[in-house]
Amino acid sequence: EYKITKEKTLYKISAQTKKIDYKEQKKFKFYNKEKVISNSSYYLNGKFESDNLNISFKKAYFLEGKFIMLNTRGMYKNSPFSAKKAIYSRNDLLLKNVFISIENRKYRKIKYKIIF
Repeated sequence: EYKITKEKTLYKISAQTKKIDYKEQKKFKFYNKEKVISNSSYYLNGKFESDNLNISFKKAYFLEGKFIMLNTRGMYKNSPFSAKKAIYSRNDLLLKNVFISIENRKYRKIKYKIIF
């Protein structure tokens, strides 16, 4: 899948499997939205690519305009990272439980935000 604007392609998603289960989506309530969406409409074993960002993930899904990826490994510019959860929105990337290497120094952070 692609997200294309008038100027350029914002990102590209390629995955081994894409699953959509419409029966599961009918169980959607205000309090369980993330659980229902993550189990009914998701990607498995894929890759997310944009200008300076390249991420591989085990499982991912869209929720409220954000692309949420689980068990990720990736590269932002020249900084490799691995995170339990990565949340991509148009302006930033939020990483949770992350190991990141910046300028030859390794860091372990609970949350780390990259602003584009």
